Amino acid sequence: MGLISVILPVVADAGRLDRTVLHTQYEAGLWPTEIIVANTVGESAARKVQSLDVNLIECSSDDRSEALNCGAKAAKGEVLLFLAADSLVPRRFAESIWWALRDPRVVGGAFDFEFDPYPYTHGATHNALDAVHLLNRIRFRWTGNFVIEQGIFVRREVFDKIGGFQRVQKLEDLYFSRAMKRRGRTAVLGPPMLASPRRFLRNGVIKQFVSDLLMLAFDGLGAKPRRPRGQNSQNKPQLPTLSEVVKGEGLPGNGH
Repeated sequence: MGLISVILPVVADAGRLDRTVLHTQYEAGLWPTEIIVANTVGESAARKVQSLDVNLIECSSDDRSEALNCGAKAAKGEVLLFLAADSLVPRRFAESIWWALRDPRVVGGAFDFEFDPYPYTHGATHNALDAVHLLNRIRFRWTGNFVIEQGIFVRREVFDKIGGFQRVQKLEDLYFSRAMKRRGRTAVLGPPMLASPRRFLRNGVIKQFVSDLLMLAFDGLGAKPRRPRGQNSQNKPQLPTLSEVVKGEGLPGNGH
């Protein structure tokens, strides 16, 4: 069994960080796992994990792409799992990842996802979140473009060959997914990750979904997200390609 490095970038709110860490440790079980918290928010995150068995890395930039790369630099695992600080891994996640990577053609991938049950998600809001969930599942299964909230895993050597996440303010996970597809096959695993709907609830479900669609549309037309000030991207965004996505069927704990 090889070591899996779980990298949690903390760039805004550390309110649910301790829950994510404890849940990940529990679901990892006896599988060799290290958890790296790439902290950009100072003491608020440090206080949350000070009594937990994690590797807390202080990152100089508050940009998520830089936090992801900062955490990866400190990782020792053969496989890297990039995870949002408020997402919850599914049961037997580590075993599912390693079963997928038994196929040498698979370079990485992500988990299916569901929205984490959250207070006040009833009525029209609940129905809107269900619609967003369905449309996003269709999108990432067709395109193979994943987001950190659903957990992105990759072989360490592939991550190094790609050169890490691009230094952009948004869509760094999209560009990284495209870069993975150029290196080999990607897998979609189950059971699903539980992703927080807080971003949609805070900004309005429909408004946030339309905003995301417009950002993806502009990217498809060649508009690039602005880079953080004082930083230059070393890698140009990859052109969209149709992925060869391998569904994680037959994996231990798979919910499909």
